[in-house]
Amino acid sequence: MTRSRFVGNETRTLSLSDGDWIVVKERLNMGEARDEWARRYEFVGDATTPRLNLKMVGLSQVIAYLLDWSLGPTIRGVSVDELHTILRKLEPEDFVEIQQAIEDHAFARASEREAQKKTLGGVTPFVRTSPSPDVAGGPSSTSEPLIAMTTRSS
Repeated sequence: MTRSRFVGNETRTLSLSDGDWIVVKERLNMGEARDEWARRYEFVGDATTPRLNLKMVGLSQVIAYLLDWSLGPTIRGVSVDELHTILRKLEPEDFVEIQQAIEDHAFARASEREAQKKTLGGVTPFVRTSPSPDVAGGPSSTSEPLIAMTTRSS
């Protein structure tokens, strides 16, 4: 069975303390991953030099993955800006718990993907067509003598 090169809409529910939970994306697609990366940086000076936005460290990944939760205000379907505003109102230790759960989830998915890449997955392994000699008998022991070739100009 071949793998799909496209990311689906799979989700996973992660447990938090006190019986709470969050629903996150199983994986980010290319666009979501780039958006997450872009939220971590801001441009300074000549607007061509990116600089890490310390306010968004961790927050950008949570925004990229988080879809729903049992914590309070409804977040399913809200805009990125609305989610950002809601997340900023959390107790710091509660945000850290959510962030850690999502980081652990993302790391586990990345590890699984790397393990999948290392398997053959149906690809025929390379098989040598003729064995190499274990010991060569010398530089020209089995070769025909070289004949010098010349080119003529007309």
